[in-house]
Amino acid sequence: SLQRVTKTFQSGDSVVTALNAISVDLRSGECAALLGPSGAGKSTLLMIAGCLMEPTHGRIVIGGEVLFDSATGQRRNGDDREFRRKHIGFVFQKAHLIPFLTALENVQLAMEIN
Repeated sequence: SLQRVTKTFQSGDSVVTALNAISVDLRSGECAALLGPSGAGKSTLLMIAGCLMEPTHGRIVIGGEVLFDSATGQRRNGDDREFRRKHIGFVFQKAHLIPFLTALENVQLAMEIN
């Protein structure tokens, strides 16, 4: 659950708003598509939802655990990498797979590391 998530970036003397009070609720097993033109904030939203970037404002809850809440100042205690490894999966546009391994072997390697 992303609740009223906002992300701003400083660009020189001005502030750029990449996301403005975006709310999304997805349940386990649901499939969703995120569509929009270049620069619309899709990647920023996914980076925040995947705990790779912190929002400027808003609330993030994954699996019942509050990861971030700007209203209360709450931030998840613990290693975000460990949380991502256990709860979140990514397939990036540029996957940077190990070229001499098959797709299956690349996935198996990640599981072995875990």
